[in-house]
Amino acid sequence: METLKPTSLLVKCPHCGNKFSPEEAIQHDLRAQLEKEFEQRLSDNTRTLTDRIRNEEKEKFQGQLERLEEDRKIKSIKLKELEDKALSVAEREKLLKDREERSELEMKKRLLEREKVLKEQL
Repeated sequence: METLKPTSLLVKCPHCGNKFSPEEAIQHDLRAQLEKEFEQRLSDNTRTLTDRIRNEEKEKFQGQLERLEEDRKIKSIKLKELEDKALSVAEREKLLKDREERSELEMKKRLLEREKVLKEQL
């Protein structure tokens, strides 16, 4: 049995009259179909990969944002505690200063009274 070479069989187009090999036409159609299918799969895979990367980055960013927000809350609470302590220390200092001034005034009054009593005795 003899095999036909692809160029040995030619078909004539009824519209334009050109002669062509049916194998080449089928090959061309298959190639175009496969390229289209490949492009579609590539596009789908690219879209899927892009969506997955976008979601991973979004989750990563969201995690960082949550950690930063938690850190901010903790620092805000610590700052409030420090402000309260500073205010408490300032109040204590004022109270001590007031007591000291009153004690000083009281001592001065006593000294003046003693001086007065001593002057009267003299």
